[in-house]
Amino acid sequence: AGVQAVALPPFFRGRPPLPTPPPPPPPPPPPPPPPPPPPPPPPPALSLSLSPLPLQVPLYLSTLSSPLRLTMAKRIFGRVKGMPRPKTDSDWARLFNRHKILLPSIKRLELFCHRHGPGNTGVRLFKSDILPPIEHWNTDLDVHYHKELDKDKPCKPRVVAITHDDQKHEFTAAGLKARDILEKLKGL
Repeated sequence: AGVQAVALPPFFRGRPPLPTPPPPPPPPPPPPPPPPPPPPPPPPALSLSLSPLPLQVPLYLSTLSSPLRLTMAKRIFGRVKGMPRPKTDSDWARLFNRHKILLPSIKRLELFCHRHGPGNTGVRLFKSDILPPIEHWNTDLDVHYHKELDKDKPCKPRVVAITHDDQKHEFTAAGLKARDILEKLKGL
């Protein structure tokens, strides 16, 4: 009376209904997360008072005659052609320890040079290659570098050093090499 017969497709006729499959088992619980790695040890404190190296000649004097040094267009402290630049504090500390230059009697240093022309090269190289370790090891030293850029203005290369007892020492650096300027400053 209110039930309609539904015609089944031919492959279902006379067969019992298929049982429903059981539900799948629950997935296993995820493994616990690994413990966090221990924190890295603190970096060692930077110490600039490393033991002196057995090499007594500063590195910049010993490498001036090396073929790598002569092929450079401009000498800059800490750069040697073909070698990596110092990047970490310990690299810089090692480099400065090899270039320990102390000028305890000088309190002010002034360098004068011209941008162009012969005779000025010694002061320019002194500024870029030798002056950084001098400034590092002599923290109370006041350094001023004057470079004349105008080609028409004459400027003779000279170095002015004022000692702690306020004596002024001035010498011309025309034709002097950077290491000769350093030796004159050490003699004050």
